[in-house]
Amino acid sequence: ACGEASQWLRALLLLDDVGPAADLVCMSAAIAACAKGQQWAAALDVLSAVRGQGWAPYATCVNAAMNACERGGRWDLSLELFECLRHDCHDDALDTSTLNIALQACVQGALWERAMEIMDEARQPDEVTFTIVAGVLAAAGRPLAESLALYRRA
Repeated sequence: ACGEASQWLRALLLLDDVGPAADLVCMSAAIAACAKGQQWAAALDVLSAVRGQGWAPYATCVNAAMNACERGGRWDLSLELFECLRHDCHDDALDTSTLNIALQACVQGALWERAMEIMDEARQPDEVTFTIVAGVLAAAGRPLAESLALYRRA
């Protein structure tokens, strides 16, 4: 309900109103609202609350928090969350969306080598995945042949 970028504070207030009855769906929605509003610190606070409840945050919560960090210019925290997700969850939790968010953080951090490592982990990269990696390679001044090789892999 509070999906607009300017509604992140309202989402947090609603979450506070729900109180202890808040479940993972509510928490995930609040984190997603924070992402749209580029409020990475608030998103991390909600993610911390999820963990504080003793719940293992599922990939949707972590993806939303990664997205909030990346959108808020904290690509380093986005990649840190990605590493935590890789460590804490099964490989099937690392879906294409998760990888694309991590790759977008690599673009912001100009980490083309890390982007290539993440790309190698992608089981089912999509067009967005290839576009992000090609962009980070181009930004790093890597030869066009490297980007073209990615598309041949698809």
